[in-house]
Amino acid sequence: MESSQEQIFKNGSKTFFYSTLFFPRIAKKEVTVLYAFVRVVDDYVDSTPADSLGFKSFKDKYESSILGIKANNPIIDDFVILQKKYNFDQIWINAFFSAMESDLSLQFCKNFGDTEKYMYGSAEVIGLMMCKILNIPHEAYPYARKLGQAFQYINFIRDIYEDEKLGRLYLPEEHVLKSGIHKLSMETTKANKISFTNFLRKEIRYFYVLVDEAQIGFKFIPTRYRIPIMIATNLYIYTAKVIELNPFVVYQEKVKPDKSRIFFEALKVVIKI
Repeated sequence: MESSQEQIFKNGSKTFFYSTLFFPRIAKKEVTVLYAFVRVVDDYVDSTPADSLGFKSFKDKYESSILGIKANNPIIDDFVILQKKYNFDQIWINAFFSAMESDLSLQFCKNFGDTEKYMYGSAEVIGLMMCKILNIPHEAYPYARKLGQAFQYINFIRDIYEDEKLGRLYLPEEHVLKSGIHKLSMETTKANKISFTNFLRKEIRYFYVLVDEAQIGFKFIPTRYRIPIMIATNLYIYTAKVIELNPFVVYQEKVKPDKSRIFFEALKVVIKI
């Protein structure tokens, strides 16, 4: 029977869920605890309308739990156990909550600095916590942050339409304006097809740069942990290629690999390793 964390993980991200099946049992369980925690927080701010009271209550219970007062909520209490076991830097957790809280006021990134700040709190710190769980050496930490940036950047691209409807913009507005488009609504981009296509493909090229830099650090990851991370990376590259081929697909569907693609990429990685 699936735990509540496993259910949250499976429903929240098939890419990560199926990739982590290749982790050893203990590592998979602990990664699931981490993912469930961050997913629940993310769901509070991504609901329509955003659940600011639910977010505040969850954050308050976490802060009490870290001080020793159990929340009687396995999502929180199990994460706190994990945090103390691996000595997650509290600065990472604070940055994560800060990034999520910014979504409550309709996140809008004016420049690349705003985007970088959001990526740090929403993705890079997750990569750093993964390093702790998997006992990956400190030399790999900068690369783990790059991989978190890469995954988050392609999420920004994939979710353009969904975020635009919520009044959010995570890609730097300065990049949008420089491309000759004043906003990323479907009506505006359809009226400026060439400009939008060039803009999005340029943003995808930046994702590829991040991935290339991140993959340099794979040499620091033990083989038993490298396989699921490589699978997840390949699946994000697949998503990028689908969007690169037809940028307007972001207004038609949320591009995600299906089970057959996940199996195919997993097979490729296993054979390569």
